[in-house]
Amino acid sequence: VLCLLDIVSQNQTPGFALAELAAEQNPQSLIVFLTGYPQKILWEPDYKAMAFSCIFKHSPILEQEIRTTISLAELAFSQKCLLIHVDRFQTLYVPHDSILYIEAIKGSGKLCIHSITGQYVLRDTLDGILLRLGDGFLRCHRSIVVNRKNVRRIDRGAHLLYFGNRTSCPYSTFLLGGDW
Repeated sequence: VLCLLDIVSQNQTPGFALAELAAEQNPQSLIVFLTGYPQKILWEPDYKAMAFSCIFKHSPILEQEIRTTISLAELAFSQKCLLIHVDRFQTLYVPHDSILYIEAIKGSGKLCIHSITGQYVLRDTLDGILLRLGDGFLRCHRSIVVNRKNVRRIDRGAHLLYFGNRTSCPYSTFLLGGDW
């Protein structure tokens, strides 16, 4: 779902509250804020839903910015990408097929995504990321989610899963069990 929201809306509910509600209802929602007040995005203390994009209403190229944003959203939806918000104005798109595994960074509330193209850190939980990823991903350890499609070999003696680029991660016999 792509949501275009005005930060200062005409009704009683501000755009930030609507964005939060949209993200709760559908974690895959892409939120685009339209604003005449760019400072509100930087300093809004209640801003909890990360924006896919922010567009300044008074931009001389407003129509072009809206078209570009919609094209990027279509690309993100069609390729099944995990969106990683680097900051409120930059989003990375990591295709599901390129993800090897995701591990929780102990005691930090952050996850490290190990992909074919590199590693990315984001603030999320394993349960939350599983909701966003959907089919093809499996929790193989209490702190690791693996992309089953990219596992090339299982070393049952060492309890390791190997990927095509010779990277490996541990797995728990209890969690991996019969799901494999």
